[in-house]
Amino acid sequence: MIPEPQRVVSATLHPEILRRVISGRIRRIHVPDRRFSRLTVNDMIWVREGLTIPIRQPDGDALSVIYGGDGSHKEIRWPRALARPSAGWLAPQAMPVHASRLTLVVQAVEEMRLQQITEDAAIAAGVDIEPVGGFSNPMVHSYHGQVFETAAEAFGRLWDCTLYPDMPDPLTWASNPEVVAIEFRAIARNVARLFPALGSGGVR
Repeated sequence: MIPEPQRVVSATLHPEILRRVISGRIRRIHVPDRRFSRLTVNDMIWVREGLTIPIRQPDGDALSVIYGGDGSHKEIRWPRALARPSAGWLAPQAMPVHASRLTLVVQAVEEMRLQQITEDAAIAAGVDIEPVGGFSNPMVHSYHGQVFETAAEAFGRLWDCTLYPDMPDPLTWASNPEVVAIEFRAIARNVARLFPALGSGGVR
């Protein structure tokens, strides 16, 4: 049984990070947004991602969607009281809470400078351990020379690779920004199913 959260918020993850969260490879994320510092253990984060809404839709209460994170095609239950999204691409910021397929249950929260990350935390955040020694950024294959002596260095490259182009320079690894580190347990269920009292806004 999952305890009732005090807070529920949403977050958008880079598609590569999202895929690795889904696979269970990532158990820790870092966000440069102080509002996440208010989260406590058992709070919930529902993950936003881009959606494609096909033109052809099933009858009844189901809505057909294609998830941008990994291209998976699913039919989800859609509340009759809510208008259906129009066919086409839906940006992550416009994703309705009822379409989210992944919920992160907070296990720990820490405010820190990005370069304070420990080796274990860098591995939990997605850095790969190379069989021949060293660590690599999964966004760039190791045979391209992206092998680092420490996990923190590899995480720095991973962080920079997952910054969106419109992100400001002060958020780069070299700038050592303030971030909120969140350890979590990922559940492949919609947050509104886990916590029915949430309502249609997706925020508590």
